[in-house]
Amino acid sequence: MGGPARPAGAGLHQPPRAYRRDLVADRGRAACRTHVTGLVEGLTAHVELAMFVDGAEGATREMTEVWADLHGVAPEGTRPS
Repeated sequence: MGGPARPAGAGLHQPPRAYRRDLVADRGRAACRTHVTGLVEGLTAHVELAMFVDGAEGATREMTEVWADLHGVAPEGTRPS
């Protein structure tokens, strides 16, 4: 496979499109799952985005994004056989 690893969302060219699949919120905290598509080297790429938000008084205090390549493979030994 060669080459340096890059984040799953890296290299998405315009116009990326996002489709929210799930959104759960309660008392200043929220979690969202989104499917994102965009062009990479002329081909449509599909990635998943999980976002976790913690807020108070209408302002975001902390936000974490986790990007995953749909065609990625888990590293050896990280999943039960």
